[in-house]
Amino acid sequence: TLETLRRERQAMAAGQEPSDGPSAVARRIAARLPGAEVMARPAPAVVAATSRSTTPRTSPACVPRTAVAVLEATPAPQPVPAAQAGGALEDAIRLEVRGALRGLSTEELVRVTDAPRARVEAALEVLAVRGAVALRNTRWWMT
Repeated sequence: TLETLRRERQAMAAGQEPSDGPSAVARRIAARLPGAEVMARPAPAVVAATSRSTTPRTSPACVPRTAVAVLEATPAPQPVPAAQAGGALEDAIRLEVRGALRGLSTEELVRVTDAPRARVEAALEVLAVRGAVALRNTRWWMT
């Protein structure tokens, strides 16, 4: 019994499978459990060493499995071109101000829209007159 355990440990350390059938320890534990059956170990699969074939192996034992996370790439938001029409610039400013939780300053809107500062200020004044945005301190907010 103790000698059998030593032989099995040595065989496992050497990379070999222990002897066929359950180990002595497994048999002893199974004998103590009510209704437990001692099952023989399945025979190891034997792969024939043949010349390399061009067909891929498709058996489940030969296919490595790896868990991967798939991330979908979302395109980066494109800046609004500087040469856009006045209405398009106003729409772009309105969308940016609506999306900002803490309002946007004029400098931030110039940077985001990629338009000249004078055009952004003019579009903000038009939107303020229409009542779409309001200036509070140094930031523009939706009304």
